[in-house]
Amino acid sequence: MSLVLGFDPDFHNSGLAVVEFDRRFTTPRLTHAAVIKVPKALKGDAAVAAMIDALPECPAVLNRAIIEGQENYRGKSKGRATPDVLIRLAHIAGAARREYGKDGEVIVAPKTWKGGTKKTIHQARICARMGWDCQAMSGWVKPIGLPESVLRLGIKGKQWSHVLDAIGLALYGIEQLEGVRFGGRRYGG
Repeated sequence: MSLVLGFDPDFHNSGLAVVEFDRRFTTPRLTHAAVIKVPKALKGDAAVAAMIDALPECPAVLNRAIIEGQENYRGKSKGRATPDVLIRLAHIAGAARREYGKDGEVIVAPKTWKGGTKKTIHQARICARMGWDCQAMSGWVKPIGLPESVLRLGIKGKQWSHVLDAIGLALYGIEQLEGVRFGGRRYGG
C-alpha cells in the first residue's frame, strides 16, 4: 500500500488530498481531503503567512508528496499571474514541501501535470480515474455517487474544484514515479 499526498497551493483555498494505492497501484482510494481556507480579506504577504500558518499537520505517513509549483505562461495575459504572485505562491508550495515532504516529494509545474486541457475536462478525467461519476458545473466538476467513505470527508460544493486538483496531482505523481497507467492511458493533460 502507498499513500500519496497531492497539494494545490492558493492564497485563500489550497487543496489537499491523500490517495491510497494498493500494492499493484490498480485501485486509488481517497483517504483524506481538505480545503485549507484563509479569509479573502487577507491579501499579498498577509494571505501567504496565514496560509502557511493554516497548513495542517501531515494526515498520514506518506510515501510521496506531489506539490504544484508555479510557472509563467508567456504571451498570455488573461488570468495569468504576475511574477509577484508566482513568488508568493512559491512560498506556500515551499512551506507545503517542508510540512509534507521528505525524500519522496516532487514539485511539478501546472503545465507539466495538466497540460493545456480545459479544467472541466481534466477534472472529469480525475473523477473517472477514481471510479466516480461527475457532473459539469460552471468552470469545475462535481463528483457524484460517491462512496460513504468519501462523503464522510465533508467536502462540499466548489471545494471539490480544489480537492480534485490535489487528487490529480497525486495520480500524476504516482503514475510518473511508478509507471502506473489509469484506464489504459497515461495520466496528465
